[in-house]
Amino acid sequence: MRMIHEHDIEKIVKEHLGHDVQFQRKERIKESPRSVIDRYHFSNDSSIPYSIICKSYQEQTQEAVVYAYFHAHHLFNDVILYAGSEQNQAFILLHDLSQTHQNISSWNPPVAQAQLEWIIHQIAWFHSRNWRNYADLVQLLGLPWHLQSMCQYRQYLDHLRRDALEFKHHAPFPMTQEHFACYDHALDYLHDHASFLFEHLHENSLFTFIHGDLNVCNLYYPLDQQGDIVMLDYEALRVGLFTDDFVMLFIHDLYHGVAVTQQVYRIFYHQLPDDIRTSLTPELFAYSLRTSLSDGLFFPMKLFTHFGVNDRELVMKSLDAYEHLVYSQNVGISEYSISCRASTGSARDVL
Repeated sequence: MRMIHEHDIEKIVKEHLGHDVQFQRKERIKESPRSVIDRYHFSNDSSIPYSIICKSYQEQTQEAVVYAYFHAHHLFNDVILYAGSEQNQAFILLHDLSQTHQNISSWNPPVAQAQLEWIIHQIAWFHSRNWRNYADLVQLLGLPWHLQSMCQYRQYLDHLRRDALEFKHHAPFPMTQEHFACYDHALDYLHDHASFLFEHLHENSLFTFIHGDLNVCNLYYPLDQQGDIVMLDYEALRVGLFTDDFVMLFIHDLYHGVAVTQQVYRIFYHQLPDDIRTSLTPELFAYSLRTSLSDGLFFPMKLFTHFGVNDRELVMKSLDAYEHLVYSQNVGISEYSISCRASTGSARDVL
């Protein structure tokens, strides 16, 4: 794989940060057949060290296209310095956050109220921006396979049912019939509401471009507590229900139990701009959340059936959330529970 030359990198950095910046050295961070990640060190007249991360791709990968789109539309300028192609090779330049930020993986539940709102604020901002760029991004990247037709979505549900049967016969830890009833309940719901899902696919009310892998390792907070939390790693960015990101983070990683989870999604809803909430009614929000919880229930199970990952804690956490938020007469998700403002915390203007 031919590498971008240091002179090309230095030229771009000077154009964006000033001509007094001088290249010092480069260090290899990671290399794979498809991409190479390097850290470039620079200095300037004031002798303040500065570094950037350069990720070079052998071809135009989806991640390269996404970063190029974000850069062209001036999104995430606090992270993306440049994204494009030079000498027929795609690459991105990112500000090196290793000295100023840290991921939130150390924020084990219960997370403080202020930190929860900090996270929710950034997710609401991210989804709001992508809602408004939805049509452009669909044209750029297309729809995921299971959303391209009703037939393919039905096949996707059949695959989930097959995985559930395999998990039932080969579960690596004790499971009750009530647990397996939750999987059946979720599949029945997804199957019965498939038509409703596709009716809203192109209405820009439920679907947006989502991060797709929103876990605690991909969210970084500034160590000085100033500014916004930053999202990184967009390899899995795709069209999906906006609540898919929400479920992955606040059920699989930062689950706080029913009461706090209800509060979290209320805060999120009221942080969305008014023009988005005009079309995204509390009823649609409740439907989207229940659909994401139903679909997300299978994520830990698929880790086992497809990759042999035995994560009992994650399986049980997902089942507990589904049972109390959905399965038990759906008391955890309702139009009322979403439209009522959270008792603590206030909505902030996210744009």
